[in-house]
Amino acid sequence: ISSALREIESQGAGGPQLDSAYRDVHTLKGSANLFGLSELAALAHAIEAAFEAIRRRSAPAGEAILASIFSAV
Repeated sequence: ISSALREIESQGAGGPQLDSAYRDVHTLKGSANLFGLSELAALAHAIEAAFEAIRRRSAPAGEAILASIFSAV
């Protein structure tokens, strides 16, 4: 996830790195739920929602949102 975020920062959100990061966070969310780690699942869900907004272009992949995601991971 961290390496994909670095690529998004340097190359923009248009490439496959955003999809990869989204899938990784989605898997993390599912695994956290499976093991009853509700706080981690909630955090992963919030990150997943941010990535989804970027994917749909309803939110920009700006410095602030990427820094927030980076600090969460």
